[in-house]
Amino acid sequence: MVTSNELRGSRRRESPISASGDGYVFEHTVQAFFVLQMMMGGLVPRMDGCEITEVILQSRKYGRNTDDCEVVFRDKNTGKNRRLLVQIKRSFNLQPSNKAFTKTIEDAWGDFTSPSFNKLCDRIALVTGDLDTCGTGLKRMLTHIQSTHQQADQFWRDHISGYTDRSTPELQGLKRLQEKIKLANDGNDPSKETEFNFFKSFFIIKSDMHESLFQDGDLNIALIHSMLARKRWKGDAEPWKIWELLLSFISARNKDQIIIRKDNPPDHLKKIFEEELVVRQRDITDAGKKMSPECGSKTLTINGKIQTTYKKELALLCLIGEFDASRPGDQDMVAKLLESDYQTALNAIQSIANTDASALKLRGTIWKVVDTKKTLEQIGSYIYDNHVDSFAQIYLRILGEIDPALELDAKERYFAEVYDKKRIYSNEIRSGVANGMAMLANSQDLCSNCSIKKLCNIAKSAVRELLSKNQDSKMWMSIMDDISSVAQTAPTEFLSKLETALDMRDDNPIIEVINESNGSPFFRKDYISGLYGALAELLWDKDLFFRTSMILARISDQIGSYGEGQRCALDVILHTILPWQPKTFASVDVQHSVVEKIVKEYRGTGLELLKRLLPGVTYTTVERQTPMWLNVLRDRGNGCVIKPVERQELEEQNLYYSNMYVDAVDSLDEIIGIIKDVNHLAENTFARLIVKLRKKMASASAKEKRVVWEALLKEINELNQLNQYIDAENPRAVKLRKIADTIEPKDNLEKSLYLFSNYDYDLINYNDSKKGLEEVEKKRRGVLLDIFGGRDLNKLSQLVNKVTLPHVVGTTLGCVNSPHFNERMILPAFLDGNKAEQEFAKSFIVARYVHCGVNWIKKLNLSSWAKEERLMFILSLPFNQDAWSILETQRDSALNKKYWRLVDNFRHTKDDDDIEYAIKNLLIAKRPLATIEYICWLLMQYGGSNKERISTDQCLNVLIKSLNTSEDVSRFNRLQYEIKEVFTYLYCNSDYTETDLWRAELGYLEIFHKNDDIRPLALTYKIANDPDFFCELIQTAYKSNIPESKVPSKINESLQFKLLRILSFNDFPIMPGTDERGELNDKKLRAWIDRSEGICKKSGHLDIAQSVIGGYLANSPPDQSGLWINRTVADILERDGASSMRSGYNTGIYNACGVQIVDIAERSEETLQGKWLNRARKVEELGLIRFATSLRKLVDDFKYDCV
Repeated sequence: MVTSNELRGSRRRESPISASGDGYVFEHTVQAFFVLQMMMGGLVPRMDGCEITEVILQSRKYGRNTDDCEVVFRDKNTGKNRRLLVQIKRSFNLQPSNKAFTKTIEDAWGDFTSPSFNKLCDRIALVTGDLDTCGTGLKRMLTHIQSTHQQADQFWRDHISGYTDRSTPELQGLKRLQEKIKLANDGNDPSKETEFNFFKSFFIIKSDMHESLFQDGDLNIALIHSMLARKRWKGDAEPWKIWELLLSFISARNKDQIIIRKDNPPDHLKKIFEEELVVRQRDITDAGKKMSPECGSKTLTINGKIQTTYKKELALLCLIGEFDASRPGDQDMVAKLLESDYQTALNAIQSIANTDASALKLRGTIWKVVDTKKTLEQIGSYIYDNHVDSFAQIYLRILGEIDPALELDAKERYFAEVYDKKRIYSNEIRSGVANGMAMLANSQDLCSNCSIKKLCNIAKSAVRELLSKNQDSKMWMSIMDDISSVAQTAPTEFLSKLETALDMRDDNPIIEVINESNGSPFFRKDYISGLYGALAELLWDKDLFFRTSMILARISDQIGSYGEGQRCALDVILHTILPWQPKTFASVDVQHSVVEKIVKEYRGTGLELLKRLLPGVTYTTVERQTPMWLNVLRDRGNGCVIKPVERQELEEQNLYYSNMYVDAVDSLDEIIGIIKDVNHLAENTFARLIVKLRKKMASASAKEKRVVWEALLKEINELNQLNQYIDAENPRAVKLRKIADTIEPKDNLEKSLYLFSNYDYDLINYNDSKKGLEEVEKKRRGVLLDIFGGRDLNKLSQLVNKVTLPHVVGTTLGCVNSPHFNERMILPAFLDGNKAEQEFAKSFIVARYVHCGVNWIKKLNLSSWAKEERLMFILSLPFNQDAWSILETQRDSALNKKYWRLVDNFRHTKDDDDIEYAIKNLLIAKRPLATIEYICWLLMQYGGSNKERISTDQCLNVLIKSLNTSEDVSRFNRLQYEIKEVFTYLYCNSDYTETDLWRAELGYLEIFHKNDDIRPLALTYKIANDPDFFCELIQTAYKSNIPESKVPSKINESLQFKLLRILSFNDFPIMPGTDERGELNDKKLRAWIDRSEGICKKSGHLDIAQSVIGGYLANSPPDQSGLWINRTVADILERDGASSMRSGYNTGIYNACGVQIVDIAERSEETLQGKWLNRARKVEELGLIRFATSLRKLVDDFKYDCV
């Protein structure tokens, strides 16, 4: 149970990703979107053929009225500048009394009529997250006007005469816009020409930028993530991190009214968009560039000789590298290594920092040795064998700790600290000891007083013991952040333990690690990339290259590659041996041997590797540093440069891998695979493939020849599409066609299978797609006419059962008219057939109905058919009155019931009566979810605002009935989306304040998300206006503080978490005392609170009720006096005995702010603590002392977060 004390004692902490969008206002996210499009070269709605060159934040000082943002474009066709003036509103409605509506149009009209506004190319946009029904209608109307080629006089003529099919909300929205234009034009009607031109220039852009951009399931993730994921960002920064930094920059600089130029952006913005160096093949081959991998990581250098008298302590600190002084676990390990208590050790550390500031630094609570290796080169002699032994124990103690977060479900691990699942030792000390041991293992001469091979042996022993539990996937996941250093410490031992783990057939730990990494990169940690990175570094070593490559190939063979964004094992090998930029010191001969071995032992992986090594397939790669500690440059003198790849050598490599690929393929699937890649084969290899194809086809079966023939035709078509602007056929296509001609099936039926086994695109061989499609359809009809000309239904059956797409046969035949053919030749015989024949028959029925109408059905004599045949036939017809009339004529109640229980072909209905009839019968069949699917299709057809066609009462009835349905939910692919669409329709077309819509919302509360497009409006309205209902929810969700002997508990466990979302988490903003327009009534607010407190005091829920109410009051609008909070709300929070309410208010504000990013310009007045400190002072000046004191506690929380 959740108690009021628990609620006040904890703060809601969200994933840093899902919270990243919540701390910024809508305006900042839209501005950030435009800056992102500029920096990434993206597009902006309604500004086709343009690229952004400038974004101006707050452009009023530059003479704009529409001033939230000004975007400057360069027209790619003319080279001239265009401007988009942007007004940003979180929500927008076209109510005549809405002052924001009046002001927006007034400003837009002022800009439009300004001499500086170019009406031919400049535009004005209103960007908003939410629109009312009229606003949505106006948006559609403006879009229609802007997309049409009508002139002003023609538009107004049609509009005035009523010759238009626009919906009521569209016409109403345009009328209200005209009223505001007249008001902006000093009360005068503008000329119709001018008004029409304004319509052409004024856009409404619906934006979902108010959503949490990286919340699981949001559609907008596709926009931001796909754009940011195209680049490899510096430090492997994730897309969400780049977006978060950009938002921080915009929110900090918004008030400065700055101009951000693409060709000269601010330095901080440059840093945000700093990319990892990506190398293209042409950069290497065209320039003959030397490839110079950096030898290890760049390090800071200490200045001069070590001066401290604590040389031994500093030398030992080099082994730890860095630690967090605030963590008790780190303190214990430092004290143990320095052989003292922690306070004594700290005194020595502080003394070292004072005398040798360039060697040891303190940042916050983190102590760090600046350059461990350079420091030990001076004082390594202070380390002896016993020190190394002690360090090895510390190494195993720290790195051997299993991450407690792994006890949680994968999606909850972002909340590990909330659940108190924290490591004993900090990430800093873990990284430090991992690097320290790797340094010792690879620098034997650093510690001159250690015995011979002591460092090497102790390192090997430590790694061997650390990985002794290599059968445990949690051990591997726990060390993944530092696994590269572990691998470099003792590569042989590391690889041996990894191979042993891969040998496990059951519960393979590496496979488990990969499965844990698979999924959304925003909600799962990518453990496996750490392992791939470690192996990639070992590949630099010529002595480890072969073994490491085979391990990677083995992993790839076992698990394949996973989703986009996940680095797979095959990629590591591929980018190591790219002919035009290798990343290994292994010789070319060794590289070739490894590939041959991979093809032999892991054939699937090997062939995929060869395919991606073909010229032109992989044309970009990323620079890769050599290992930090492992000496891969031994025996190379001072040569840290790989010999540049000469063009001749590159061509030889391309030829080698192309030939290997051709020689390796053998099976039918492999041959088809290489046919798809012929355009990437080296020229000599293509000739080699032609020879091999001829030889293979000479002994192939007829079936194999037909499959290869089809593959050749598809590839010929694709090759010729590459030559679509050249009259001549592609040279390789010519040679492939010769082979195709020799293996073309002799049997006409076999030859025709190709036409019905491929989609239209693969068959069209013309630049004119319409002409190509007509020819394909003509060929398909010709095949079928030949079959029916011979009246050979056996051939038709063979065709249907052999093709890949039987429905294409049915659709084509349904449109054929021939004296040799009638429907009874097909039906009902094929309805009784197998799956392919039924698919054919159903498509035939639909196509025949569309082509011939309903009269042809009379010829079928359905009464002579079996009941199941009649049922399948009627189910195949479009979902409309014609089908239902045929169903009624069967006079079979059992057949009727079964039809309505099974039908799911919700296609076009002819008139409004059909809709009511269909909904009624689907509900009789107890199928409310299917009814929702049907209604959603109707909304798509008729538009979401056509109230006359779709009854809102029926929609509400369906939603409520669906809460208790026994239907199989798994068969509905888009159920959540469809339910949301029905809710949206009801919000736009019914008075939800007067209905029971809140019941449906409560039942479906899990489909509503914070910051989603839609919110449970009826439920939040009922809570805000019905204190008795609010109290009932409180009593249902929370335990009474009155002993149960006096007040029975009403706790409903199944409802509890659902109710917490609307009571405590503030997922959906609720402000008691507000009407449906969001306007606050002070008297209603006081009455609501008095009533709620009275009821909850009697039931023992006053404390928790006040806390929840406080969270609601965090949604208070500003006061008319200019005070940031409504004065009545402030007075309520000031009351004596309202401490729980004030605490709830602070929690609501805290959660609304999300993650705080320290201001880039470091201006305290713009930080959250500065903002709320100022607000505390303002209410204090008004005498609201208790409220001000509570706000100061909130300020302290924000300060703590910054620290």
